[in-house]
Order: sequence, then structure tokens, then C-alpha cells
Amino acid sequence: MSYQSEFLPPLKFHLRPCHFLKCIHFEFSPSSGRLAKRKSVKLLRFSNFQSVLSVSYCFALFLNLCFGPIGTRDKLQGTVFLLLILVATVARWNQGLRNNGAIQAINSFLHFEDWMFRDLSSHHDVPPSLVAKATKAFLWLVEISVPLVGLFHFVLLLIVPCTPPFILSMSASCSADSHNSFVRLVIHFFESWMLTHTVYAADLFILFVFCCGIVSLLTYYRMMQR
Repeated sequence: MSYQSEFLPPLKFHLRPCHFLKCIHFEFSPSSGRLAKRKSVKLLRFSNFQSVLSVSYCFALFLNLCFGPIGTRDKLQGTVFLLLILVATVARWNQGLRNNGAIQAINSFLHFEDWMFRDLSSHHDVPPSLVAKATKAFLWLVEISVPLVGLFHFVLLLIVPCTPPFILSMSASCSADSHNSFVRLVIHFFESWMLTHTVYAADLFILFVFCCGIVSLLTYYRMMQR
């Protein structure tokens, strides 16, 4: 079974930092073997607040690129960062607020494998496809890479604090020594936190719903052909 055997372990691992960052409003229930909405209203509201904050942050970076005191070359450089954050923000918003689409999609795959394949003994003999193995390896690679992205982003801002389109570049007099060190650290930490929780929440939809969903459907098709 593709999703339960190949993709569920990386999903459970992915949920741990998501819960630490409080960027999603659901969890995996061992008793039911399904994803379920978290019962804490405070956690739900904080997750929703992060979604709104991500959109506001992305919009502020966009305004900085359009009207900020930065040159054309820096604007082109900053566009790359903005596009990455924009994609993550859109994917995160798709499952934010009160949208349960991600939960329903993943639970549908788990339910389908439990009930539709329980009487098919032949599916146990179907080895994971090369695509499924590659996808699983890619998932684990992403799990290692995502925290490093936040760390490298923080280091980049420490070394080049005026990197566009980030917050300090909004100042026309921005330089490495133009701001209080403590204030700079707080701003850098805030932006790295923003990037990290946005990417973690977005990855859950992009990887575990979209990518893993396609691979699982292909696996089901192979099983039914047998």
C-alpha cells in the first residue's frame, strides 16, 4: 500500500516540527490511524494568525520590491526570494483558516487503502515502484533541508542584513552598521521564523497531498491491473 507504507512515516515526522511551530491545525491520531483537527481553540487561532501574517508579510515584501529604495539589480535578486515565499504562502493559505482539504485528501488515501485493498491479497506482492521509492527519498531529503533553509536564511541576513526584499532593505540608509544589533537580531529572527513556519505548512500540502497523492494513484492503478 503506497501511502501507508511509503509516505505515512515521513508525514508523521513532518508533523512534529509543525506542531512545535504551531503552523497547522491538525494532528495524526494513532487510535484511528487518521488525521484529525486539533481540539485546542488557541492553537487553531494561532495557526490562522500565522496564515494571515504570511500573506501580510508577502504583501509587504512585494511593496518593497515595487516602491522600495533599491536598484533594478537588487529588485531582480529580491524577486527570486519573493516568488519562493509567494508559492509557499499560497500553498499554506490553501489549507489555512478553516479549510480541511488537506486532512480530507490524506484521510481519503488512508481510508481507500484500508477498505478497498483489505480483501486483495495480490497487492502485498506488488513492490514499491521506482517513482514511489524516489518520492520517499525526496521526502526525507526535504525533511532534512527545510530546517537548514531557515538557518541559512538567518545566517544570510546576519552577513548581508540589507538583502532585498527583506525588511531592513526597506530603509534607504540601510547598512551593516546602521541599525542596533539587538533590533537587527530580532528582525532577522522574525523573518527566519516567518519563512520556516510558512514553508513547513506549505510542504504538507505540496508534498504529502499533491505529490504523494499522484504517486499513490499511480500505485493503485498498477495494483488494479494485477
